[in-house]
Formats: sequence, C-alpha cells, structure tokens
Amino acid sequence: MDLFIRLGTWPFLAMVMVPISLFPFTVGIWAARRRLLEEPERHLPFLRRVAGFGVPLAVLGAVPQMLVLIRVWAPDPALQVGAKWLHVLSGYAGGFGYAALIALVAVALGDRRGPVVRALAATGQRSMTCYLLQSVAWLVLFMPYTLNLATRLDDAQSVLLGAGVWVATVVVAAIMGRFGVSGPPEAFLRRMAYGRAGRGAPESVPVGAEPSDGPTPGASSADVERTT
Repeated sequence: MDLFIRLGTWPFLAMVMVPISLFPFTVGIWAARRRLLEEPERHLPFLRRVAGFGVPLAVLGAVPQMLVLIRVWAPDPALQVGAKWLHVLSGYAGGFGYAALIALVAVALGDRRGPVVRALAATGQRSMTCYLLQSVAWLVLFMPYTLNLATRLDDAQSVLLGAGVWVATVVVAAIMGRFGVSGPPEAFLRRMAYGRAGRGAPESVPVGAEPSDGPTPGASSADVERTT
C-alpha cells in the first residue's frame, strides 16, 4: 500500500520539488564557476561569512519544527506548515554553510591526508554512488514492504543504523578510491557531459595521488595550446 501511495503522490511532489531544487542547483553552478570549493584558499573571507551565518541560521530555523516533532509545541495547522517551510528554507543556508565549513577545514588540513581524510575525499568524489547506495539501504531496511525496521527501532537505534549505513558507503568509496575506480553514476554523467572520448573531462586519479600536469588523454594539440 505504501508503494502505491508513493507512486500516486509522486507527480504532486515533483511539482513542488522541482521549483525548490532550482535555487540550490543554481547556487551550485554559480559556486562551481567561481571555483569556491576547488580553490577555497582564494575565497577564505567569503567562505568564513557563509559558514558563520549559514550554519547558525539553519539551526535556529529548525527549532520550531523540532518543537513540533517532540510535541513540546502544538500550533494550529497554518503555523505547523510555516514551521516546516522555515525548516526547509533555512536548511538551504545550512547546506551552503556546511559546504563552506568543509572547504575551510580542507584548507586548514592542507596536504595532511590521513586514511580518514582520504576516505572522505573518495566519498565526495563518488557522492552520487553513495547517495544511491544509501537510498537502496533505506528501501531495504525501513519500507513496510521490505524489512520494515522503522516499526521496531526507536529513534536512537534508527540514528545508529543510519550512521552505520553511512560508514559502510564511506568504506565502499574508500576501496574504490584506493584502486582508482569511478562510481558508475559519475562515469555515466561524465560520458553524457563530455562524450565517449572524454575530451575536456577532468582526469580521474586515485585518492591521495597528485593529478598529472600533462594534457588530458584525448585532448588535441589545440586544446593543449589553449591551456598553456
């Protein structure tokens, strides 16, 4: 029954999710063009401001929804909807803030890359793969038509299980990074963006290895001249 309900409500949810996804998507394009996360050392003041405002704003914006969920506050339906949307919109600020904070931590770490940092870097390089693996895990573990653990675990146990799933995906990504294996979704997206020849695509290197200073395989002499 849950599956049919989800299929029935999906068109309506898509109509809501597409517009509210355009804003963070556009911000991501803007940040990528300015290489805010690729070259964070050049944007430290801006990243500090984003982290300093974004994270606290997200925490404060989540407080009304938290009070509703733990049944401390029981507002009327209109205020409940407002609290939920405040949580969603302030969550954007939190997403930007945490991304900036991670970039600042990366600058602070510099070249000091231990096994944990390398594993997290491999996870970031295969974020779509990890996201899909986690989605499959939630489907198998929590849905009523699969293991249905949601009805048997309390909140603390659910959090621990979620953390375990995340750690498992980090381990998978670290193993893939150790052998220089790209995630299938990332490889598909790269092929769609750059074609089968991969011209102009970023070179994939194992985590911890230094990227080559030479031309990208498959690049023409004109491409090399434009980059020199």
